Amino acid sequence: MDRFFSVIIIISTIGSFGFHPQLTRAISCDDISDIPFSECEALVALYDSTNGAEWTDHTGWLESTSPGGWYGVEVFDGHVTRLTLAHNNLVGSIPPELGDLSYLDFLALSFNQLSGTIPPELGNLSNLGSIGMGENPLEGTIPPELGNLSNLTSLYIFHTNLTGPIPPELGDLSNLNGLALHQNKLTGPIPTELGKLTNLEQLFLNENQLDGTIPAELGNLSRLANLTLYDNLLTGLIPSELGQLTNLTQLWLNNNQLNGDVPASFTNLTNLCVPGMPEECYFYGLDLGYNYLEVPAPEPPASFLALKDPDWYLTQGIVEIVEGDNGVIITSNDETTEIVIPPEAVEGEVTVTFTPLIMPNHETGSLIFAENCFEFSAEQSGEPIIEFQEPVILTIHYDESLLGAIPEHSLRLYYWDSTGSAWVDAVTTCTDRAYTRDLEANFFAVPVCHLSEFSVLGNLVFQIHLPMIGK
Repeated sequence: MDRFFSVIIIISTIGSFGFHPQLTRAISCDDISDIPFSECEALVALYDSTNGAEWTDHTGWLESTSPGGWYGVEVFDGHVTRLTLAHNNLVGSIPPELGDLSYLDFLALSFNQLSGTIPPELGNLSNLGSIGMGENPLEGTIPPELGNLSNLTSLYIFHTNLTGPIPPELGDLSNLNGLALHQNKLTGPIPTELGKLTNLEQLFLNENQLDGTIPAELGNLSRLANLTLYDNLLTGLIPSELGQLTNLTQLWLNNNQLNGDVPASFTNLTNLCVPGMPEECYFYGLDLGYNYLEVPAPEPPASFLALKDPDWYLTQGIVEIVEGDNGVIITSNDETTEIVIPPEAVEGEVTVTFTPLIMPNHETGSLIFAENCFEFSAEQSGEPIIEFQEPVILTIHYDESLLGAIPEHSLRLYYWDSTGSAWVDAVTTCTDRAYTRDLEANFFAVPVCHLSEFSVLGNLVFQIHLPMIGK
């Protein structure tokens, strides 16, 4: 009896050191002859590193001696050719052993919980035609070795935590027709080498931290139908070469720091979708909002923009040179915000910038956002100016019908106090100052002595109806 319990203890101890899964497997790679031993080991490594026992579907894995019958695995002519394991609760890291599946032409791992880095060994898969790894918490950088995959037609690694630059080596993927790297944390410029991808039809780089200018070389991508670069830090002029992309149905450049005129060549982009076209074109195909583009646009392309992106000018930021002796009045393009910088508020020549925002960059707590927020900044000789010597008067116009349950008398202009990490009433930035209100004309004005991010916020008022009690 004692010997029997000793055996149980030994088996339990072995399991606690991580060997227990091997004891419960029905087969090993020594039992499999359908595919090479190295390919079997690569599949086992994937199973082990991604908690295969807890996959949503792991039918056949390490139970059947025919890997072609394992869920998500396709075998052709004695080799693994496809791995389709998207939406399957893979948790863990991608093993470098996948680089041994030299006949693999399709790899779908999207919509799982894969973490860690992308193994550079995947660059060895010369037959690979498609990679899907989107919607995973992957980290690290995009391996430049992926540029070796000359047969690749689609590379979708979106909505992960990838950082670093876009490797210029991706420009060597001459057969690529879909590149989706959006919703990551990529930095640096857009490589000019991407202009060599002449078969590309979809290019999604939005919602990253890419900077620099838009490469004129992207104008070489004559087959491109979708180009989304929004929500980045792109600067400079929009290259006129983008007007060569006559197959575009979607061009979204909004939420960047682009400046200058909208190129007249944009009038060539006649396939950009507009309302009233077939159902698949229910959206505006062009979005230039929230940049610093010149308003009004020249003719051309003014009439074209009025059709394809009719409100493009309302959200453009404004950069103004102010002579301290003279002061200036700045009015937002949507006419909701007026900024009066009085004479002697600053000394010398100062550059001021008004930047509309879609939403406040910080949580507002119990305060309710009232559809107007912006950044107002100034610099002199490259140095930021935070405070003016005389108050700047900010006048806010609002549409009462859009306030909902926010009473207009509760509206205040708040600034973000980065020191205290809180929204503070902007009137407190000046001494002994007060709001001016005109409820009939739907505006209020407030003196401000500190520059920051500003937001119009208010309080909700709930009416409580009590039942009448008769005597």
